[in-house]
Amino acid sequence: MSGTTTTSYGLALAPGGLFLAQELANTGLPLAREPDPLQDLEAAGAWLQGAFTEWSHRTGQPAPDASLTARDVPKLRVLRVLVREWLTTGEPASPSTSTLHVSLGPGRGVSYGPTSSGVAALLSLIAVEALLARRSQTLERLKVCANRGCGAVFYDESRNASRRWHDVKVCGNAVNLRASRARRAAQASTGEHTVPGDR
Repeated sequence: MSGTTTTSYGLALAPGGLFLAQELANTGLPLAREPDPLQDLEAAGAWLQGAFTEWSHRTGQPAPDASLTARDVPKLRVLRVLVREWLTTGEPASPSTSTLHVSLGPGRGVSYGPTSSGVAALLSLIAVEALLARRSQTLERLKVCANRGCGAVFYDESRNASRRWHDVKVCGNAVNLRASRARRAAQASTGEHTVPGDR
């Protein structure tokens, strides 16, 4: 999926269908360089079609119907907020129930997909892909940048899954600099002085 919000941050997409939650959460962030793809019906429809096409390519399943109406765009934005909250805090994000079809196929294959279209289909796929990612122990590697002013969702590919920022040079340095200034300000207000070499 070229030209996604996630890749515009220089980030790799999460593996398999897990990228759907990541890509939705990365739309409309405060530091985004591009306009919010969920800003209107035309842009949201194009974004959803691209996301479903990429999901189909990655999973080998047929792409769901990406049809949206004007009333669906606010629902898509609500789902984005709920998914971001779930990734950040772990609180339940599902605004409603969603259904999928699952069937056994030739060559020991398994087919699955949403029974609905549009926003409901996206919710179904995010839920099932999160379940599959949990089973494969990759879900915990999908993280929200620790810089609260950023919030980009990244897939932590580090060996020990210890990354905290989507980009250590951009967000990590900014957070560390703010913490250092806060410590110096606190020391100055209490009259403490740091002796070089002391810790």
